[in-house]
Amino acid sequence: MILLLISSKPFKIVIPRSPSPIFPSAALNSP
Repeated sequence: MILLLISSKPFKIVIPRSPSPIFPSAALNSP
């Protein structure tokens, strides 16, 4: 549950930042 919350927080921030929600890992690696 905690893992999902922690993963959801950055995931939501990455989605709007990166035009490709399919590659959240690439967006997380990219500044």
